[in-house]
Amino acid sequence: MINLEEAKKWYQNADAVHDFAHIERVYRMSERLARAEGADLEIVHAAALLHDADGTTPGSAARLEHHLRSAVLAGEVLKKEGWSEDRIAAVQHCIRAHRYRDDREPPATIEAKCIFDADKLDVLGAIGAVRVSLYAALAGMPLYAEPSAQFLETGKEMP
Repeated sequence: MINLEEAKKWYQNADAVHDFAHIERVYRMSERLARAEGADLEIVHAAALLHDADGTTPGSAARLEHHLRSAVLAGEVLKKEGWSEDRIAAVQHCIRAHRYRDDREPPATIEAKCIFDADKLDVLGAIGAVRVSLYAALAGMPLYAEPSAQFLETGKEMP
């Protein structure tokens, strides 16, 4: 089973927003949520460790799909570890759903909801404020922009 120490290698070149410290926080928070909700800890642990493993640059077009590539990488890693196809699929669902921003793949299992919530909770508070500011800087985005007309009308972000 992959663990925190082994997972460090996937994040050696990660940006400051999706670095190993973020992975550790998501891992620990998702574990707390999983224990409270009776979720499968092995699925949650693997998904937390691999959810941002793709390592694409903030603001790049590839970053918009990082969850899909991270899910593929997770499948490769877990297959080598001898995981069954159904458990690999459960981890991959958690990873794909953690970036739920549209109607493609909402978190449908308790494990996916634990990962989604833990990842979103890491954007809150002082650390979250720094992460959001760093992401904007790395992506060349302004720290504040007026909301789009689409968002004001529908509450949904543009793709």
